[in-house]
Amino acid sequence: MQMQMKNRLSSRLTIVYHQTKSIIYTEHSS
Repeated sequence: MQMQMKNRLSSRLTIVYHQTKSIIYTEHSS
């Protein structure tokens, strides 16, 4: 249970991180 929770949280963070990165990237591109 605990491990699964941690996994979901970490994958969520990864998704947010990549979204933010691509947003920052597009901001700098234009």
